[in-house]
Amino acid sequence: MTTIQLSAHTYDLLAWRARQINRAPDALADEVLHRELQPIHPYIEIQTSR
Repeated sequence: MTTIQLSAHTYDLLAWRARQINRAPDALADEVLHRELQPIHPYIEIQTSR
């Protein structure tokens, strides 16, 4: 699990939008991050190494 810290203003916007669409803020954040961090081209994978 990874924790991402949001500013109070950003969290307020996220919570406001989540209430509008009847979703939990965490679920909405997961959905948005997943969608936005997907590779542009489906045949390209993002790999991280340590």
